[in-house]
Amino acid sequence: MKKQLNLYLSTGILGFFVFGSMFIGDIYEAFYGNSSIWWTNQDMMLPLDKSKDRFELWINGQPLQTRLDNGSLFAVSADGNQYRLVSKDISVRLNNWHSRQAEILKSALVWAFITGASIAFILAGIGQLTLDRKIRSRLPG
Repeated sequence: MKKQLNLYLSTGILGFFVFGSMFIGDIYEAFYGNSSIWWTNQDMMLPLDKSKDRFELWINGQPLQTRLDNGSLFAVSADGNQYRLVSKDISVRLNNWHSRQAEILKSALVWAFITGASIAFILAGIGQLTLDRKIRSRLPG
């Protein structure tokens, strides 16, 4: 009797290694990846008013914007002259790691589902092999 390829088992093993490695790679990147590379580019820094939804700086109990509005912040230029700071003098760089991490975890969820399906195929393949062996052992000859 010719042995046939167990399609469930081979599909499950292939899927487990391919999609399981993608799942593990995404999980590793999400929790141990380099979070310091996701800062806003220096050429694309945001003005203070466009970063209010993700960033707020307080100075001595008052928001930075309040300090700028009431004129209580000053800076010194390179030539030694003092001037009042305004909003356009301040720009913000944000670390976008949290949004990147969320994207990675979403894809990891997909890989986890497919890896689980691959494990189900492996179990079905093992079940089919066991059933085939029981049937063959009962056959005469």
